[in-house]
Amino acid sequence: MKIKTKIQNYINDFEPVTKNNGSKIWVLKDSASKKLEKSIYDAHEGSYPNDYIYSTYLCILENLLNYDINSVDDIDDIRHELIDSMVCLYTHDLTEWLHSDISNVYYLDIAINEYGCKSGFELLATAQYISIDEVFEYVFDLLRD
Repeated sequence: MKIKTKIQNYINDFEPVTKNNGSKIWVLKDSASKKLEKSIYDAHEGSYPNDYIYSTYLCILENLLNYDINSVDDIDDIRHELIDSMVCLYTHDLTEWLHSDISNVYYLDIAINEYGCKSGFELLATAQYISIDEVFEYVFDLLRD
């Protein structure tokens, strides 16, 4: 099966659901691939289900279709560019991301200790990049399979 067909099939396993407050979230259909289901479960790394993980996972898959990819190796080649394009550009959006889950503070610690961020914006953007990259690794593993 071609890689883009595989990606599209996984995208088709998602469906939008409207929450009571009117916001839209993405969930897996009951008929979703068991491999996809396990990959998303693993991406949560033992935490409770998280709308951010689902939407980031789907966004990565959708963004992959915008690239000229013919193999999994091509996906690894565009990894940085794709993730970088997903990082929020505005401080308001980055602080909203930080506020969305208490565990996002963990990514701030990594950004400080491993990347030596010096400014607030750099710190938040790097932290979000790290969190997206973490989800990307699960997508990449799924597509490698």
